[in-house]
Amino acid sequence: MSTRLVYHTPISANGGLSPFDEAIRSIVLNGDVGIVCPYLGLNYLKRICLLSRSWRILTDVEEWLASFSYESRQQIYSFISQHSESIRHCKDLHAKVILAGDKALLGSANFTEKGITGRTEVSVIFEAEPQVEELQKWFESLWLQSSAMQLSEIATYIDSLPSQGNAEGSSALIGLSSNAPKVRSRLTAAKEPRKAVNTQQYDSSHGRLVQIIRQAPNREWIDEYFDLLSELISFTGLEDGDPRFVSSLPQGGVLPVTINRRYVLAAFRRGKPLTGFIFGVNYEQLPEMISSTVHSWRFKPFSGEVFEQTPYFLRLEGSPKDVLTSEQKAAWRKAVLFEVDHGQVSPYQKYHASVVYQAAVDLEYRALVLDEAFQELNAA
Repeated sequence: MSTRLVYHTPISANGGLSPFDEAIRSIVLNGDVGIVCPYLGLNYLKRICLLSRSWRILTDVEEWLASFSYESRQQIYSFISQHSESIRHCKDLHAKVILAGDKALLGSANFTEKGITGRTEVSVIFEAEPQVEELQKWFESLWLQSSAMQLSEIATYIDSLPSQGNAEGSSALIGLSSNAPKVRSRLTAAKEPRKAVNTQQYDSSHGRLVQIIRQAPNREWIDEYFDLLSELISFTGLEDGDPRFVSSLPQGGVLPVTINRRYVLAAFRRGKPLTGFIFGVNYEQLPEMISSTVHSWRFKPFSGEVFEQTPYFLRLEGSPKDVLTSEQKAAWRKAVLFEVDHGQVSPYQKYHASVVYQAAVDLEYRALVLDEAFQELNAA
């Protein structure tokens, strides 16, 4: 039983053998290997696979593809298509772990040739330690909660990426489906309880928001809706106070978001958990979605528009994070961005309530609002 650190020595840093590669080789040789890493060098990965008896990979395929050039993406796609049963997509995965038998290595190094031989990294290797069994259970849990990928979806995602790799991750409008569990943790204070949020700054709108949230089917559902709104704010770059953006608190149990003159997103109506999305009229899946949706309508044309070009608004039933496929979400984003560029100011600015915006971007404030809404419901 042993635990030791792995890092470059003066010898390895000046042309000697990489201690990371030596550690990985000792783990994977003739073993049943689990690989966890978002950034994988294809040549180094193939080296690991050849040394092992069998292997499985958990990775963030979006990040893996986005970080490489167009030519490398085609090679990665070919590798995934040949071994799709052994690779699963886990969105936002950032761990770097390799394990087999009674050994495991985890640390900062990506499993690329540069990460193993040319960067200042540090890892820890466990041999016959209880942490190895714990890591095996962690790996199996993530594997079982993930699912095999659709190759057509990956091909569409590759086409949406810029030609050059992005070291900071994906900038595509489209994403890949993932059943892996989403991380929703909170920061903890070192000595103090969670910082109190001053709700008085929002006047009566805070209480109104709490009242509307109580009509949500459950806490997870409305939390996912605020995640969608946060995503919208992120990809549009609109700030609270932007004259084009309105998040309002109308009667009727809805939380609509307007950009310029049109709804682009809306939450539930009383009694039925629905999420509304704007879609451009040219979206090829639109007729099929309209025929199967709970409720839809077409916007009226404004000055300079013709009716045949106006978008639709669809209300869909289901979990906000899963109600759209990755391709449908990309079409929604495209329609939202079109509306952003379609005007300079919303005529509904007087109805804007900053509390909705804050609940999307400020997790402390969101937690407080949800606590108030659902703790009182539980007490009742």
